[in-house]
Amino acid sequence: MAAVFAALPLVGPAFTMYASSVEFRVAIVGRTANGGRFTVPPISLAHAFPPSGRALLMGTEVFRRSTDVAVLRRHLDDVAKVACREHPGFAEFDVALTERTAKGVVESKGQATCAP
Repeated sequence: MAAVFAALPLVGPAFTMYASSVEFRVAIVGRTANGGRFTVPPISLAHAFPPSGRALLMGTEVFRRSTDVAVLRRHLDDVAKVACREHPGFAEFDVALTERTAKGVVESKGQATCAP
């Protein structure tokens, strides 16, 4: 059986579980009414999300690997709204998702203005 596989031509790169993975990180910055800027660790919001969302936020202060972050990308404004709720005293939050893929670096942003 091994001889059969050895005789097959190599067609391309070997498949791995990371064949279509992305490295990503999340940066959350809150601004106060007087213009102060403060970085908020994404882990501080994780408890406010269901387990699937929690897993996407944990450890994202630095680049980490995943197969897909499309759901996170679509909900960056929602992450910012949760930051408003979980960190009172801020006027607004900006959330930046930075993705490193084989095609290059892509940055997506979300924003929320917090209720006074």
